[in-house]
Amino acid sequence: MNFEGVIIGLVFIVLGFLVKAYPNLLAGYNTMTEVQKMNVDVKGLTSWARNCLVAIGFILIAGGVMLPLFNSDGLGIPFFVSVVIIGVIVLIAGAQKYDRN
Repeated sequence: MNFEGVIIGLVFIVLGFLVKAYPNLLAGYNTMTEVQKMNVDVKGLTSWARNCLVAIGFILIAGGVMLPLFNSDGLGIPFFVSVVIIGVIVLIAGAQKYDRN
C-alpha cells in the first residue's frame, strides 16, 4: 500500500469539506469585494469544489491502494501528479459557471 497516496487523498477530502464550510478558503473568492461576492452562487460553488476535491481524494486513495497490487513502482508519482493536475483543471473549469461577475 502506498501510504503517501492515502495521506494526500485524505488531505484532499478534508480540504473539500473545509471549503464547503469556509468559502473564503477558495482562491479568488476571498479577494472579491462584497458586491462581487453577491454575484457568486456560493452554495453551488462550494458544493462543486467539495465534490471535486473529494473525488480527487478518493482517486488518490484508490491509486495508493491499487498501484502496488499491479507491481507498478515507477507509476506512483506520475499517477498522483496527473490526477491532481487534471482534477484541479476540472475544478477551475466547472467553477466558472457559478460566477456571474
